[in-house]
Amino acid sequence: MSIMVCDCGSSKAQWMRNDEDTVRALATAGFNPYQFASVQELTGFLHMQVKDWTDFSGNLFFYGAGCAAAEKRSLVASALQKIFPQARVAVFDDLLGAARAAAGKQPAIVLVLGTGMNNGFYDGTSVRFHVDSLGYILGDEGSGVDLGRRLLQAALRQQMPADLAQAFATYLPLSRDQILDQVYGSRSARVFLADQVRFIARHKNHTWIQQLIREAFYALAQRVLSVYEVYRSLPVHVVGSVGSVFEEELRLVIAAVGFQPGRFLAQPVEDLFAYHASERISSK
Repeated sequence: MSIMVCDCGSSKAQWMRNDEDTVRALATAGFNPYQFASVQELTGFLHMQVKDWTDFSGNLFFYGAGCAAAEKRSLVASALQKIFPQARVAVFDDLLGAARAAAGKQPAIVLVLGTGMNNGFYDGTSVRFHVDSLGYILGDEGSGVDLGRRLLQAALRQQMPADLAQAFATYLPLSRDQILDQVYGSRSARVFLADQVRFIARHKNHTWIQQLIREAFYALAQRVLSVYEVYRSLPVHVVGSVGSVFEEELRLVIAAVGFQPGRFLAQPVEDLFAYHASERISSK
């Protein structure tokens, strides 16, 4: 039986499938189901992304941001079933995907740091406990959204060093009102905020940027990681682009607060594909 796996974040998605002995990969735009009001609307979006793969027949395992709630998993599953009518569709949230990719069947603390943030205690089978991320307005500490928000706050309040302020004005040549319109008047506000991570990564050796990164990661440690005190002996695996780009900085913070840094995965899709491929083999 063929398998297809998708790891879908709010900004981008990675797909992988096998056809007999051939494994293929596809990169598309990601999404969060909270952005869509109906199955029809989501189906239209997804079809544009995977229109060349709709012939797939087999087991489709989809792991997505925003899929923790049963209602949202149902929305995504219905859209996927319309696009892949010959497939058996299973939808999970991205946190379980991160856990399976990074830890396999071993217990661990898992952090997802991409556009948004997620976290949980994984017992080797399922995620047993997590701290609510609260989304990009109320939470998402340590994520791309959080880093971007901190950067824009400093830029708009003119609290950035002169050399960085000049570089940022060149990088993002928008007025105050244009930036605020992107943040408060756009459906893709979280993506816009997270996009500013590119500037942070480009200048991450600057002393001021280093402080910004530390503050974001210490907020993550204090408000989220500290809740897992009883699991301190377990490794803390980090999955997602932000964790990967700032691995050195985040490892130092995790260790500084008394936890054990584990694996860092930028894109979990290959490990997820291997996880389900091994499950298929073991079930034979």
